[in-house]
Amino acid sequence: MRKQTEQARRRLLWQALALVPISLALAFLFTLLLARPIRDLDRSIRELGHGRLDQPVRVRGPVDLEALAARSSGCVSGCSRSRRNESVSCATCP
Repeated sequence: MRKQTEQARRRLLWQALALVPISLALAFLFTLLLARPIRDLDRSIRELGHGRLDQPVRVRGPVDLEALAARSSGCVSGCSRSRRNESVSCATCP
C-alpha cells in the first residue's frame, strides 16, 4: 500500500511539473494574441491624433477588436468627409 501511494505521489509530481511549462506557454500565446491587436489599435489611434485621417484603422485579431477598428475607421472617414463637406457631421458613426 505504501509503495502504491509513493508511486501515485511521484506520478502526480511529474504531471504537475509537466503542466507548469504548458500553462506558461499557453498564457504567453494568449498574451501575444491579444497584445498585438491592441498595440496596432493604439498606434492607429495615435496616428489619428496627429491628424492622419487618410489611413484606415486596421487590426487583425479577435473579432471584437476587428469590429472596434472597423467602427473607428467609419467614424474617421465620416470626420474626414466632414472636413471636406460641412454638411456631414463628425458625430455620425456607422
